Amino acid sequence: MIRSRDISILSILPLLLLIGFCANAGATDDDALVLGKKVFTKLAEPQCMICHTLKDAGAKGKLGPVLDELKPSEKRVRIAVTGGVGVMPAFEEILTKEQIDAVAAYVASVTGGAAD
Repeated sequence: MIRSRDISILSILPLLLLIGFCANAGATDDDALVLGKKVFTKLAEPQCMICHTLKDAGAKGKLGPVLDELKPSEKRVRIAVTGGVGVMPAFEEILTKEQIDAVAAYVASVTGGAAD
């Protein structure tokens, strides 16, 4: 026999699941941005900050474009990091797909570039 209290709990269960899903999605996005900053400042070899200026990362490189001014989209960063551009090397065999996606999301996010 289902009691009225059981019905109340069952009626809010979908809402609780949705709240939990949204909370986890936010953590995943934050984790990707943290990883992206780490790729930009430490994991890429050579490090992105050697050539690029990016205020959020404390980077003051003089060789590559100033990313804060360029405001590249995630797609543009992903293409550049994967295949290289001009003197910038390709990182496709150095970084994982997850790291490339994370650095693309990070750069686009902190510069105001378009997300995918």
